[in-house]
Amino acid sequence: MTEPSQCPLCDGGGLVPETARYLCCPACGTLTQVTGEASVLSDPVDYARGQNPADHRWLSLLSTLTEGRRLFDVGCGSGAFVEAASAAGWQATGFDSDRRLIGLAGHLGDKVEALDAQHWNPVDDSYDVVRLWFVLEHVQFPGRLLRRAIGALRSKGLLQLAVPNDAGWLSRRVMTSPDDRFWEHPLHLHHFAPFGLERWLETQGCEAEVAEAGRPTELMRGGSLPLDETWEAVRRTDPSLSRLFYQLGVGRSREMIWRKTGTQGAW
Repeated sequence: MTEPSQCPLCDGGGLVPETARYLCCPACGTLTQVTGEASVLSDPVDYARGQNPADHRWLSLLSTLTEGRRLFDVGCGSGAFVEAASAAGWQATGFDSDRRLIGLAGHLGDKVEALDAQHWNPVDDSYDVVRLWFVLEHVQFPGRLLRRAIGALRSKGLLQLAVPNDAGWLSRRVMTSPDDRFWEHPLHLHHFAPFGLERWLETQGCEAEVAEAGRPTELMRGGSLPLDETWEAVRRTDPSLSRLFYQLGVGRSREMIWRKTGTQGAW
């Protein structure tokens, strides 16, 4: 595969070397592997997981933001979130490009399917929620996939996203071991600079509803709160605290909910 000449998120040109392995977009800050090819999972079980309290927490939050219950999970893995959503009364479906992971979700029947993300072509705009949870860093054209996801949402629908925070300033300084540096991650085609992805989403007619730093508070509070209670506890005691963590780049991920408004912003 040839070296990328355009940013896979914002389509900007003039990519410049960031490291020996990554090119950087000067417009949005997205980092893209020079080869444009990510490693393949050696064992899908590494990415398969069962339901956890965080799934139910996010479903509860989504329920407060929309009355609709039609949810589509892009990159659903072994189907844990689809299963949790279905049990909570959502009409939930999804797909994953790894047939081995889908094979682990056989009990979900036709709720999930094996499909390459680049071949996903939603036929209407009827979903209340489209979820891309740690997906964008793995696909060749994240901007193209996001446009399709936004197009699949009804008016005022919700886009639920999570991406690693490895391109943030804190990660660059803390992640120093050869096995943990952000530019050495073999499975990630891209890393999204803080607020570069967010600014781009605003140009696509979306506005942020929730922007959280993934798992910052148990770190800041010495592990005193269980993971499934952390987010709610922070919002009850200080609604701005998690947003502050997000802005500072604290946490190993950025977890967001965006609402489709249809109002295009300026890049």
